[in-house]
Amino acid sequence: MSTPMERAAAAKTAGPSSSSPKIAPPAGSSSGKRPADGAPGAPAGKKPMFKKETNLASEGHVSTREADEKAMRYVKILQQGANGVKGILATYDPDGEELIPYMHQRQAVKFCAAAGGPNGDARLLAHDAGTGKTATFFQLMAAIELLVGGGACAIVTVPPATLSQWEETAHTWLNLRGKDNLILVTNKEKLITAALLKRVRVLVISRHLLARLYKVNWEYVPKAEQNERGQWVSKWIRKPLLPLHPIWEKKWDLMGVDEAYVAILSNSAPYSIFPAPNLELGLRMT
Repeated sequence: MSTPMERAAAAKTAGPSSSSPKIAPPAGSSSGKRPADGAPGAPAGKKPMFKKETNLASEGHVSTREADEKAMRYVKILQQGANGVKGILATYDPDGEELIPYMHQRQAVKFCAAAGGPNGDARLLAHDAGTGKTATFFQLMAAIELLVGGGACAIVTVPPATLSQWEETAHTWLNLRGKDNLILVTNKEKLITAALLKRVRVLVISRHLLARLYKVNWEYVPKAEQNERGQWVSKWIRKPLLPLHPIWEKKWDLMGVDEAYVAILSNSAPYSIFPAPNLELGLRMT
């Protein structure tokens, strides 16, 4: 009869019995070993659903000014025009330097220009500070100019401290005949008149001024209507018997919001600060 010490030694040398639980190998491995680096973990022949994006700042990608044939063709179209529509993108800055967009700006314009439509679609542009979102906006306006057949009009709300920056960038990137009369940057309500808006192609104002103009025609009612559950809900309601302010009458082809305070999208947007019946494309920049 063996002692307990002998039985323990025999079990150690014999290994696990056939009744011991087995551990399943990891998915994608037939041997249970960890796949070597670079070895495919998915079955052969399966393609990924989405093409991997490699132009990411998180992966060390640096956007550069493009001068290759494809990029310059994009620039020339916005500068010279197409299909009988004259381009409005400037060629040189006030110092005589050639204006060449960055690659991320061209990609952003292509992405945003595809959003236009009668429903007032919107795009979010969240490039880092200092990457030229202001210049991107006016490059996008030059693209919208061609898409609508000329005469595109843009409105943008910005922080009051950046009004002068937007004015300078608008004059730098847009090639509009008589643009001193076509570009208006202001924070004064009295300047926003019907006569002025008839000629203005670019209107840059603060969000505070936009809010004041909105309250001319709409008022906030805490208990405006009841929902399907019988709960009272608040709502902005049009003031009766008051004509619309001319800013709401004008057709805007492009709207930019240079602050992350609220998305101004369209009549159907649940979190919009105001209805935008004459808005073709909204661009929110953060």
